[in-house]
Amino acid sequence: MAALKLQKKLQKVGGSKALIIPNIWLQHWKNEAGKEPEIVEIVIDNGDLKITPIFDSKE
Repeated sequence: MAALKLQKKLQKVGGSKALIIPNIWLQHWKNEAGKEPEIVEIVIDNGDLKITPIFDSKE
């Protein structure tokens, strides 16, 4: 049931290219670095999912 809800939610915001980042992840990253990431890089390598927050490097 959760997968079906997520699939519908993704379709509403742009289809299979859209990604919803859970707020709890954003809060966790914000707590570590003091701000939310500008970009979240997602890499799938041989079945391993790697999610890396990328912060604005202009500072």
